[in-house]
Amino acid sequence: MTNILLPFFSLLFALTIGSRLFRKTPKQIIVGERTTSKLPVIDSILLMLSLFFFEYGILLLSIPYLKSFSPDEFKPEPFLYLIISIIGPCILGPVNEEILFRRIGLQYMQKYGAMFTVITSSVIFALMHGARFQVLYALLLGFCAGILCAKTGSILWPILLHMAHNGFMVVMTYLFPFYEGIPSPRFYLLWALFAVLCIMCFLLYAARQKFSLRDLSIKANVKKLWIQMKSDKSKYKAYFTSTGALVVYFAAFMNFLSFLF
Repeated sequence: MTNILLPFFSLLFALTIGSRLFRKTPKQIIVGERTTSKLPVIDSILLMLSLFFFEYGILLLSIPYLKSFSPDEFKPEPFLYLIISIIGPCILGPVNEEILFRRIGLQYMQKYGAMFTVITSSVIFALMHGARFQVLYALLLGFCAGILCAKTGSILWPILLHMAHNGFMVVMTYLFPFYEGIPSPRFYLLWALFAVLCIMCFLLYAARQKFSLRDLSIKANVKKLWIQMKSDKSKYKAYFTSTGALVVYFAAFMNFLSFLF
């Protein structure tokens, strides 16, 4: 029951803090005001799917190297556990965490710039999941969810992405119980399917958005990001010296240490 009660009370706490911080009702916190132009529904779905297949593809590739660290990570349990996993980690957990990190967190930090906000919220999100290699998975998921929220201007799509991530983790317990069959032709076939679906969804999204080759260039985007970060460095200094940021990072770091010890 802890997997259900903890996310539930955490969600109530997040909405209470958000309401006092922004002087808005819980409904306004959840729905929010769009900070960017809304993507069409089809484009949002394609972007969400491409990000899901991307980050989960990386997760799948890393599993064979982590078997010795966590041999019982994918352990199937009785039917009751499945119900609890669906209600808690797959529904309440994603809703709670996305409202806290992507709605409240991004809204608090949006004045410092979109990319800075996405990266910072992802780091905090990862530290709050500080259980061994889970930090890296949470960092990747948080980054993808942050991009999705920034692009769509809606909290709905990050929630669905997070639900898909946690939901497929439950599915994995039945596809590969006790890591059985990892690695195997069946396992790598699943990864290849995710890779193909990721490329297909992203190309369809890029075609609908009419991206140019320069828009898709990693080198050009990194250079653009670097220029933007240099021009906004005074904002970053203001953020990291603010009381709110120090409190949040201290709490996240202490949480990270609690997992280590």
